[in-house]
Amino acid sequence: MITRQQSAIISIKSRVHSWFSNLQRNNRTIRYAIIFIAIILGMTAGCSVGSNISEIPSNEQNDYKFVLLGQSDFICTDLDNKRLNISEIGKVITTDDTITVNTTKFASADIDSDGTEEVILWLNINNIDDYGFEILHYQNADIYGYTVPYRGLMNLKKDGTFIFSSGAFDSGIGKISFSETGYSIREQAYIQSEYDSNNELNIQYFINDEPCSENDFINAVNAQDHKPDVEWYDLSENNINEILN
Repeated sequence: MITRQQSAIISIKSRVHSWFSNLQRNNRTIRYAIIFIAIILGMTAGCSVGSNISEIPSNEQNDYKFVLLGQSDFICTDLDNKRLNISEIGKVITTDDTITVNTTKFASADIDSDGTEEVILWLNINNIDDYGFEILHYQNADIYGYTVPYRGLMNLKKDGTFIFSSGAFDSGIGKISFSETGYSIREQAYIQSEYDSNNELNIQYFINDEPCSENDFINAVNAQDHKPDVEWYDLSENNINEILN
């Protein structure tokens, strides 16, 4: 849930400014942070609306289609598994009627590597595009919805991997695991920071949960950046019918 004040300050520019301030604390991570921030900033340019429509290869595509068209409801894991219609999508964010929540775009990718693609809805909050996403996932013969913050699902790729971040020194590449009540991020490569007893910032790098060098981590980030971006489509009845036919 967000308040009116919180929604107004959600801005990727302010986050990037704070990351550059953090860079002054530890010079040996400058090369990584510049690369990582460049990837994040490139997301807006890289996620343009697709012009060539392709079908989603999923046995559950009709169920997704009915949800997107408002003909059936989905189970909202953020509201104690209450059933919601897509016209009520704002309820996953706030109960404040003065805050406008719209779903502007959608995409598909196999985010949990189960062989079936999820549908990802891009949420717009009071005309702010970087609030977050609603992921629709098929399980137990039903559609479940999971609300993910913008920084938890950045730069989504066609293979279902993405960038997650809670700061310049706590970020990584991951996929998602779903349950009936929530989700968790499976880190494939990540950077972790903590202050020691002398108030010195220590940085650690990991790939597949194994410690790695800074160079190995930067190489993993560069490889991630070169993967093809997921295709985003305007959420229109025409696109829904053509893609989920």
